[in-house]
Amino acid sequence: MNSIFDYMSVAQIADVQSGSLSLDVTNCFNAALTSGKRSVYLPAGRYKVSDALPVPSFMSIYGEGSPATVICPASPNKPRSSRSIR
Repeated sequence: MNSIFDYMSVAQIADVQSGSLSLDVTNCFNAALTSGKRSVYLPAGRYKVSDALPVPSFMSIYGEGSPATVICPASPNKPRSSRSIR
């Protein structure tokens, strides 16, 4: 399975796993979403993103379930909410 961690540095993985939300991982998501693979697995953690994540219609995204896997907006001023991935 195609893991989002395949597109992240060691520091980014540690940030996601700790839940500190100090590193933006939007570029990692974009790389995974444009890989052409049919699915992306998100291990447990909190993922900080700063832009919309356009998911291709053929792709499935899997995670560890709520509240273990959460995508969080980078700016609290943007009208986006966190999303749990089941």
